[in-house]
Amino acid sequence: QLALPLCKQKPMYKTWQGELVVDEASLVPLSGWYWKTRSWNMHIFRKDQGAARRMPEMAAGGVLFGNGTLPLFSGAHLMSTGYFYSFKVDAVDDQHFPLDDLRDLSLAFGVSFLPGGHRLCKNTMYAYEIPGSILIGYGKHVVDSGEWFTHKAWDPKSLEPGDVVGLLVSPHGDLVVYVNGAQVLRVATSLTEGNRQEPHPRRKALGPRRSLFPLIDLHGRVTAITMLHGSAPNVSLLARNRCCEKNLNPLGFQGKKAFPIPGRSLPGLGKVVPDIDALPGYREI
Repeated sequence: QLALPLCKQKPMYKTWQGELVVDEASLVPLSGWYWKTRSWNMHIFRKDQGAARRMPEMAAGGVLFGNGTLPLFSGAHLMSTGYFYSFKVDAVDDQHFPLDDLRDLSLAFGVSFLPGGHRLCKNTMYAYEIPGSILIGYGKHVVDSGEWFTHKAWDPKSLEPGDVVGLLVSPHGDLVVYVNGAQVLRVATSLTEGNRQEPHPRRKALGPRRSLFPLIDLHGRVTAITMLHGSAPNVSLLARNRCCEKNLNPLGFQGKKAFPIPGRSLPGLGKVVPDIDALPGYREI
């Protein structure tokens, strides 16, 4: 039996290759972007609140971490509780990434179990190389621990300067995306508890305690962002969007999955390994 590729393994707060997944020094409240070790194409400024690609024409090397764990917003006065962070789009590059030829080179963002200073997060070209990461973006995709899923709800290439993007990890474990205060996407993930097929699960005030770090990949049209601080929009959650696993991976090999080679991969390019759980067609989650 083949061992799972590294990006499909989920740490779940245990030791990983003899190391602690999260050390005590990393468990601090989120206050800005992590700057001590960062991708080679990232520039962090404005007291760790702003971030931009150094070379806008190059899509790689734009991985960005938060410098602490996501804050938990809870209370009877909130209609949407959970872990939340948000950022504002400061600049887009229409010269090198025009909308007509953009395809999936736009933006990706999500959460990571690993802090930015972990050795497995260094020298990465794209955020989906981070083991156990859960990301929304790269077009209409969700990348969950190395598994690629597709949906039809929202594409980050529609973002413009001034737009505010928020990500909520709900008590159920769903990832909910807000743009300018309006919900545009809600998907079940590997964090989701209970029935993932239920479109509108019953409201849940609190979920399990989690240590999650913001993770963003400025790999395309969006070139600069600013971190914002505040809670999620105080509105009720809408129903989940359908999300299906891609049997045809980004490399185009049916029945196999593509996993990146750290430091050498491009979006959708990497090492091809057999898919242990391959199923024909699409599989809903």
